[in-house]
Amino acid sequence: MLTIKYQTTFKKDYKRVVSRGYNINLLTNVIEILAEGKTLFLNPLKTLTLISKI
Repeated sequence: MLTIKYQTTFKKDYKRVVSRGYNINLLTNVIEILAEGKTLFLNPLKTLTLISKI
């Protein structure tokens, strides 16, 4: 599992997302998936799917 290191820019962006009322759970899920070393893939239907590394 990778370690997550939050930069100042990310913290500011995160604060902006929270203030706009976006769903933080989606962002948290994506961060956790990337921390596990898995890959995110955008399919032609524009939905986010998960592809694990081989």
